[in-house]
Amino acid sequence: MAALIRFAVVATWVFATVAAHDRVSAREHVETVIRIVPALAGNSSQDTIERALDQAARALDRKGAGVVVELGPGLYRLERPLHLGARLSGKPGQPFVIRGSGDARITGSQVLPLSSERSDKSQLLASVPASVRTEVVIYDLPPSVRAMDSALIPRAAAFKTSPTPFEIFDSAGALRPAQWPNGAAATTTDEEDASLSLDPGTVARWHGERDLWAAGQFWSYEVLNIRSADPVTGRLRLYPPSPLGIAKAAPVHIVHAASELDAPGEWYRTPDRKTLLVLPRSSDPIEMSRAESLLVANGVKNAVITNLTFEHSRGDAIVLRESEDLIIRNVSIRWTGGRAVSIRGGRRNGVEHAGIEDTGDGGIDIVGGNRQTLEPGGHFVRRSLIRRFQRLTRSYRGAIDLGGVGNEAVANFISDGQHYAIRFQGNNHTISFNEIERVANDTNDMGAIYTGRDFATRGNTVSHNFIHHIGDPTGQRETKGIYLDDSASGTTLKGNVFVKTQQPVFIGGGLDNVVEGNVFLASEPGVFLDGRGLTWARTALADRSSEIWQRLYSVPFRSAAWERAYPELMTIEHSDPGTPQRNVIRNNVAIGGTDLVVLPEVPLEKQTIIGNTGYGKLEPERSRLAKEVDGIERPDQLARGEFREQIAAAIPAPVLERMSATKANAGWLHAD
Repeated sequence: MAALIRFAVVATWVFATVAAHDRVSAREHVETVIRIVPALAGNSSQDTIERALDQAARALDRKGAGVVVELGPGLYRLERPLHLGARLSGKPGQPFVIRGSGDARITGSQVLPLSSERSDKSQLLASVPASVRTEVVIYDLPPSVRAMDSALIPRAAAFKTSPTPFEIFDSAGALRPAQWPNGAAATTTDEEDASLSLDPGTVARWHGERDLWAAGQFWSYEVLNIRSADPVTGRLRLYPPSPLGIAKAAPVHIVHAASELDAPGEWYRTPDRKTLLVLPRSSDPIEMSRAESLLVANGVKNAVITNLTFEHSRGDAIVLRESEDLIIRNVSIRWTGGRAVSIRGGRRNGVEHAGIEDTGDGGIDIVGGNRQTLEPGGHFVRRSLIRRFQRLTRSYRGAIDLGGVGNEAVANFISDGQHYAIRFQGNNHTISFNEIERVANDTNDMGAIYTGRDFATRGNTVSHNFIHHIGDPTGQRETKGIYLDDSASGTTLKGNVFVKTQQPVFIGGGLDNVVEGNVFLASEPGVFLDGRGLTWARTALADRSSEIWQRLYSVPFRSAAWERAYPELMTIEHSDPGTPQRNVIRNNVAIGGTDLVVLPEVPLEKQTIIGNTGYGKLEPERSRLAKEVDGIERPDQLARGEFREQIAAAIPAPVLERMSATKANAGWLHAD
């Protein structure tokens, strides 16, 4: 292996000129560049990169800053994560840098070898449909995969997802476990939390399967193990039980059954766990994800990761823990089993100008800042593209999740998700100038941006976002644009533009929310406000042990810091919080639909509702305008200005300008 590793250390002297006002002086700056190239013939580059990082740590011990590890073009295969510790820290203005040159890719997968056994393979293929047996390719599995009990893991909204055991890839992306049916989902009957029924004749094909799974939109999307399949009754018993229960006539796929290996791009692990059966969709080599993560940083300060592609991790591709000023910039992250990036603790870490696609368990998950003192984390996601981010766990895994205090998601483009795009909990987050489209497209009762069930989640601002074409395009499922669920309070929604979005702003009870200067195009009702704390949710709000109260009691809302920030919380326990109060809804514009719906239980005298305008379908001129707006199929029609003159009088000029400049401001990374 040593002969396959080409390793070089190059010291590069860079001379920089610094100008200050009208005086120019020269300063010598030394940069140490450690250049590496990938191992030959597809071998692991683990040792190569780890030796470079060790060399960088020693250089930083001597110099303190000015050290770069540069990965030359090519593919770098890993077996385990690269670990960065505190020694790999730079200084403010002189960060430690890991950068790619050309097409440098870091992957956590390995090429699977063809089966080496020469014995008769008819027994392995006995359960596979006869029509495809000659097309199935058999691969040997490594010992680490043979030791795994199951090929899949349970997935549900309430589950903390562990790394997927493995995934299978060709050059086009992930292959799927053999499933039934191949197309639209089947429909369950006789549902319980721990069982469901299907046609007995079909279920009989799966009798005796040892690693069979059910995946479906039971309430939220769930993947649960099938412990038994009764060929007489068609009863499938699940474990763990569905945490939220199985809805009537729920859509379901049966996953990882040998008898269903019948479509190109499917695979099946044999019961002995030694081999993998693949029905290939091309002649490409088949790869299996092996590394849990690709890069894990702990306690690193002043560093930059840039110009690299990360792919094929079983879990989160990049994990940052208790680091400061660690920036991930100009990277591509794709085909992960977990999230693209997880940030936990520390300060001012972030992702910018990234392209994130086809992740399994969400995009970027941030928890930072101190809710006890309200000190901000300062973490961020900026000017990044995030799409197809719920590939494996399709509910409650956002493109961006913000928790803690004082973090931000700004100028990102997010698209193509089954559930929400952005979720926030905590305080003083900023969600601004993002464009979101085609999300919440396989769910009920969810929004593109979501928060809920927390009186103490306050001080958050959601402003100047362009949210369009949200939810089930058939309109059969109820979705929202920005969803302040179950008494969410203290949030400001300002200057957002919605196009073809059901219920753009939905306030489910709540206190102290501000909805101002938003524009709703063919999206109605623009603002919806109910008083659920006075009706069906009254019992939960009266119970001080319920989730919403326990979240409040988990923070020091009576402390001096909290009193200065949110004085209204001082009396919340004695001020009837189930009654919506002090919500401000003003100067919003609805074109082609109803501007405002307030349910009868809401006391209007306790809200400020003023200056809202609805251009509906009453007057002839407004009717024509509503019809034209309703005909919008793609938002770029707005950017081309086809309706600009007609709606300019109704839309505030800064918001109209935002709609036309969305692509430039968001820093789009693609031309779609």
